[in-house]
Amino acid sequence: GGLGVTILAVDEATVALLEEGLAALGEDAPGSTLRARLLSRLAVELYYGPQRERSERLGAEALALARRSGDDRVLAYALNARHVTLWRADRLEERLGIAREMAAVGRRTGDPESELQAWNWLITDLFEAGEIAGLDPEIDHYERLAQDARLPAFEWYAPLWRASRSALRGHLSAVEPLLEEAMRLGRRAGDPNVELVDQMRLGVRCMRGDFEAGHAQYAPMAAPKIGRS
Repeated sequence: GGLGVTILAVDEATVALLEEGLAALGEDAPGSTLRARLLSRLAVELYYGPQRERSERLGAEALALARRSGDDRVLAYALNARHVTLWRADRLEERLGIAREMAAVGRRTGDPESELQAWNWLITDLFEAGEIAGLDPEIDHYERLAQDARLPAFEWYAPLWRASRSALRGHLSAVEPLLEEAMRLGRRAGDPNVELVDQMRLGVRCMRGDFEAGHAQYAPMAAPKIGRS
């Protein structure tokens, strides 16, 4: 399953494999790092489904196991899951702390994927917290990390964040080229989340007052007319 999260999707095949793995592991290894990793990923996979309360419980259990294990790589994995399961407005401060801890753990272990995922969360949380003034240096740092690590799954977020900043500044002419670049990089990386960027393009076009372009973009999605053939 890795560290990534596919927004608004549940991978039922992965859920089944994780459940099978936990059942095979049983209760005989309650403190194992493998159990912590299985619980972590299952918590992530269940987040967008009907078992969100279970997702949060699993995330908390995984993090507790990971802390006891003393294994920093497992801890980063569990912190990622815990952040996902707390993705709601009333847990923002807790998520900020988790993102910062995950970034520190990733840096300490020399794991660029964990560190980048942590910075992804941190930038998202800072947007949500309204800490807009401090975002630019964080995005710059993220972009340098992604380029140095040469991980395409993360590189596309830098132009996405910059597009969001440009929109907030009212620099609408700069937004769409940045979104196009994000989509190009994201599709090359095979990240399904990149398709959500198309919806952002519609929003930007509406902000510019270009409703005809927005309508043309989404016309194929319109409901068909009902009548006699």
